[in-house]
Amino acid sequence: MAQDKNYNYSGYVELPDNTKTPYQLKFTEQKGLLTGYSVVDPFGLDETKSTVVGKKESGVFLLNEIDVMSTRSVVSENEFCLLQMRLQLEEINGLRYLNGVFDGFYS
Repeated sequence: MAQDKNYNYSGYVELPDNTKTPYQLKFTEQKGLLTGYSVVDPFGLDETKSTVVGKKESGVFLLNEIDVMSTRSVVSENEFCLLQMRLQLEEINGLRYLNGVFDGFYS
């Protein structure tokens, strides 16, 4: 029986204008399926936690934020941008991180 694999990453999402937004991603892989959550602006005024689901194909994590679980933001929930991500696990000098591309969609 395969054991679940847990992932926990903290870093940022870089936008096209080079703005960097703090971002955490925590998910579990079970039989190729991914479930977990993301946190944008952790500990900040606009901290927002979203449900994340997806799958792993050929070493690539295909993840989608599907809803807002909780937020501190005053922004209306239908104005939140949910991400679709295509990420690969990379390593440099023993430091492992996720790198890839994303598209944002309003909820």
